[in-house]
Amino acid sequence: MTTKSLTSGPRHHFFGFHDVPCSDASGQNILVLETDVIDRPPIAGAQVDVGIVSADGGSFRKLASTTAFNFPQGSRQQWVGASQTFTYNCRVDEGWGATLMDLSGEVLSRFDSAIYAVAPSGRQAVCLNFSRLHRLGGYGYVGFEDKYASDSASGSDGISILDLASGKSELLVGLADIAKFGASAPDSLGRHYVTHVVYSPDGSKLAFLHRYWLPDGGLNTRLMTISIDGSGISMHAEGYLSHFDWLSNEEIMIWGRPQSAVDSMRSATGLKASVVIPMLTVARKLKRALWPKGVHLGGGQSYLRISLKNGHVGSVGPNQLKMDGHPMVNGSNRDYLVTDTYPNTDGIRDLMIYRLSTHERFDLGRYKMLDQQPDMSALEAARFGFDPYVLKRFEPAEFAFTRSGLHCDLHPRWLGDYRKVVFDSIHEGHRQVYITDVSTLLEA
Repeated sequence: MTTKSLTSGPRHHFFGFHDVPCSDASGQNILVLETDVIDRPPIAGAQVDVGIVSADGGSFRKLASTTAFNFPQGSRQQWVGASQTFTYNCRVDEGWGATLMDLSGEVLSRFDSAIYAVAPSGRQAVCLNFSRLHRLGGYGYVGFEDKYASDSASGSDGISILDLASGKSELLVGLADIAKFGASAPDSLGRHYVTHVVYSPDGSKLAFLHRYWLPDGGLNTRLMTISIDGSGISMHAEGYLSHFDWLSNEEIMIWGRPQSAVDSMRSATGLKASVVIPMLTVARKLKRALWPKGVHLGGGQSYLRISLKNGHVGSVGPNQLKMDGHPMVNGSNRDYLVTDTYPNTDGIRDLMIYRLSTHERFDLGRYKMLDQQPDMSALEAARFGFDPYVLKRFEPAEFAFTRSGLHCDLHPRWLGDYRKVVFDSIHEGHRQVYITDVSTLLEA
């Protein structure tokens, strides 16, 4: 299996996250973003170009530009079903919205809501408040204030469903209802948000992460699902949880550690909190000081396999997949998934295929992170609209690095033909998009 670059310098190229379709159904046309600057977090008005590259190689073809982007998740640009159209987020009047465009660059529709994920059918999409995501430390966009900032869990803000044909958007479930459902901590903890929303393979349900800030400065995360008609909201795991994908319509794999006694202590209030929280705060600061920049270690975590039917929690690759990564299940043959790892202590990220039925891991490559310091000169502008409480939880250098394009996770993604994998990497000194044909491995 040979890996080659799809893009080249002097400009940088990237896609973003691992959870949306980056190409059309043929796998030929691949969405990519292009920029000159990756060494600092985006500031208001910063712009990237949106365009297409061919799976066969060739130059980047610019179709549009946008100021609605971040480096970990791009502009949430993604293909719309089996069509030859795609969406990307953009500024619409005095807020964040989205554009529906075809391969010629013609604007087909413009929406007042920014899109997080398009349904497999291509008929609807999930929308989130990207100003809130930015304000509370998620992957949002800098430039507009969160109009629900005064409400820790607004009933008017949450997950919305957008009809791509009519352009009409309706709130599916508000943050207030999400926060109250099965709550293990009082609402007074506040600062709730939703992120990582993913449609089930058949499009009938949404899985998402509900997060809120804890008194010790940490985050509590809950894996939840809801039907697209707004019924059947459920919570399936709580504690330290990160990246996930659907294994089937009734199973989810997610990296994490189910809620432990320590996690329960972190939600403490009253007299108990006065004793516990200072201890945990010191422990968090010590951990940040000891762990190298960008490095994530295990700490009792693993890939969990959660059944939505009966709540059973199993494991995925306990002996093969030992570090957090960004899994994406093959939509044509769900026995296979592609994933990566965060950098180890040597700054190396691994890229691999994993086969569920045989527990086999197939390594595709190893890629070193770039040892370069971020530009701190525009830090204050990049933190515009950030919640002061949340801002205290980020060291300035940590914020500048993790929000810049220097922090380049591989975020592997299947192309639409499900025979090739594309990923972002910075190992050659600049950020580019790479492709590996894994068809022979899938046929073995």
